[in-house]
Amino acid sequence: MSIGIRSFSLKGQGQKMSEAERAARRVAQALVVTIAVPWILASLPVEAAPREKLEVIDSSTRSEWIMDERAWGGGVRFYFPNAKHKSGPTDLTPNFALGCDSIDPGKSVWRFLVELAPLGSDASGEEETANMKNKAYYFGAPGTAILFDEIDKEFKRVPIRATAWGTLETGRLTREQVKSFTEASQIRVETPRVVFDTRALGASGLHLMPKLPCAAP
Repeated sequence: MSIGIRSFSLKGQGQKMSEAERAARRVAQALVVTIAVPWILASLPVEAAPREKLEVIDSSTRSEWIMDERAWGGGVRFYFPNAKHKSGPTDLTPNFALGCDSIDPGKSVWRFLVELAPLGSDASGEEETANMKNKAYYFGAPGTAILFDEIDKEFKRVPIRATAWGTLETGRLTREQVKSFTEASQIRVETPRVVFDTRALGASGLHLMPKLPCAAP
């Protein structure tokens, strides 16, 4: 009898200890979850908020190409003097440039370039950092330069690629393609991230073509 009682007592004690252990384990698990969940959430990659497409339009008919000796060893540059931002950051404005990629006549080629207008000299370090990030994003995808004639009819498409230094550039252009750019009444640059459109283009750059050292077929 005593043996049975002793066995029963031990068994009951074992059950009581098991229940205590289980209770302690549940508390410990709850604490682990409480601590771990915020840590796991904090360690997950945070996706950046989707950026709005950058759309900049210049519809003025009085703006035109400007001679710019610093544009790729000589050439013409189109500033967006009457830029209207339809969407995207309003402090980002593009420039178009058409000219040589080098001043060496034997190595230079014609290209069309799109870049962000530079910040002013009074820009702060934070503004420069933000500008670099914006440039890397908005100019980080390839697209197309689309040329239109005076009756708004598309007549040429030229692929334009993203470069490692934050610009959009065509490949080497022939003189016929260069003439298409300078004669176009509208140029639109489209990528998944930007739309730059201007009707303010004239043939003022044509006279520069023979003077430039660009080698072109």
